[in-house]
Amino acid sequence: LAEIDERLGTEADSRFYAAVLAALTETDGTVESVADEVGAREEAVTDALRRLSDVGVVTRNGETYRIR
Repeated sequence: LAEIDERLGTEADSRFYAAVLAALTETDGTVESVADEVGAREEAVTDALRRLSDVGVVTRNGETYRIR
């Protein structure tokens, strides 16, 4: 969590990002499946995945994301 905070900045809710990352390991990596897994809106998950991608934590391949 500390590394996520460092990469995303102090304003990030690291618990949400950790839940999104965990959901990537339990789902097919689509925004819809991750949102269902964490119980969040797809827009919030999309934003989180984009930020995680911007800092190099996840990669995107078409409609799916995976942890680097």
